[in-house]
Amino acid sequence: MAHIYLWLVAGAMLGSIPAGSLEEGIRWLNIRNNKKVLLLLYQLQRIPPYKCLEDRSNFKFPWTPEEILQMKKTQRTCLHHTMLTHILTAFATKHSFAEWDHDHLSEVLSILHRTLEGLESQAKEEGNRLACAKVRSLIRRYFQGIYHYLEEKKYSSCGWEVVLVEMMKRLGTM
Repeated sequence: MAHIYLWLVAGAMLGSIPAGSLEEGIRWLNIRNNKKVLLLLYQLQRIPPYKCLEDRSNFKFPWTPEEILQMKKTQRTCLHHTMLTHILTAFATKHSFAEWDHDHLSEVLSILHRTLEGLESQAKEEGNRLACAKVRSLIRRYFQGIYHYLEEKKYSSCGWEVVLVEMMKRLGTM
């Protein structure tokens, strides 16, 4: 089941790539990095998602995929940067290192860090200082819900698996 989900996400990502656009070159690299992170996150899974169905939660992501596609380029860059920053923060904790394989997790964190550096240079080229307060505020609130959920679940294996699936789902829409 999880294999099918991963291929569907990868297919959706590839289908949304603009062909031949030089301006979107960095976006292509980010999509490639997202795909790499998705595969590594998938490999982190220790418990099949169906075993944690009772632990599922609606984290209330503030945008639909369609709304993300309609955002201005600078807003999408800000959204992507803010999301990856929070994902990096969530997975760089002692709780996540206690849960998963250190080598895989370190590789995920390394790719996230490199992608963030690329987004920061892209933002500078666009003349944007990532000053998108509303986007940041909504993402911060979204992740506060995730952090609260993990605390409530006492950082259990199923709690982390639910968050892992949520992050894979969100990365797949960017």
